[in-house]
Amino acid sequence: MKSINQIFKNNKHLLEYEEVQNLIKYTEELEDEIVESNNSKIYSKEELLIELVTEIKSSIDSFLDDEKEYEKLKERYPEFEKPDFREGMINLKKYLNEWSKNNRFFFD
Repeated sequence: MKSINQIFKNNKHLLEYEEVQNLIKYTEELEDEIVESNNSKIYSKEELLIELVTEIKSSIDSFLDDEKEYEKLKERYPEFEKPDFREGMINLKKYLNEWSKNNRFFFD
């Protein structure tokens, strides 16, 4: 994006007009609004990512705690076969813990 000086490089005398000054002010205000808008979008994406990762972590913890319930179901219904997600969940939990350390993100 060109600066004001670059735009009026060959016509410096135009900067003296009040209309041009008003246009420059308006342009600067719009630039500020664009920057603020982009920053708020980035922040909301960060918020969503944090929420998502936290939710995944709590789901993993919940799943690992619920394994006891699967054992009770197996006793009650011997034909019930428990899906074996434990190893995958443990690996995912290790990955999230490592990711959180590397990104300085700490779970509550």
